Amino acid sequence: KTMMKFTDSYVNNDLISMSDLFTEDAKIMVNDSDLTYSQMAAGFSSGHNYFDNISNNKVQPYNLTTTRYDNGQVWTLCWFIWTGSGKYTGTEAQILVHYGFRWQGDKIVAAYHFFDPTLINNEIAAASKG
Repeated sequence: KTMMKFTDSYVNNDLISMSDLFTEDAKIMVNDSDLTYSQMAAGFSSGHNYFDNISNNKVQPYNLTTTRYDNGQVWTLCWFIWTGSGKYTGTEAQILVHYGFRWQGDKIVAAYHFFDPTLINNEIAAASKG
């Protein structure tokens, strides 16, 4: 339920409200970039400047699971198809996204997000052309 709230907060452009889920020193990686929670939230929020009708479950329901591994670590893993309508190109973008969160107690200590940013970068480039 917590991860669904997190994902919904992204769609509603309110990730900052979920910051208390993460430890202050949580290791957060988005593709190849190490970020703080504030940097991740700001980066994801900026997508709303370039896309309308953002959804993480328009094409299919979320695939979400939480499991405890033999080494004692608890991970929540999710994959979905992100969609958004480009504000500058009018293109309906669809991007496969995968994320994993590692828990210690009720806090996230590590987060990894993986997706191909090509369509997002194309929309940003179109916006810069005016």
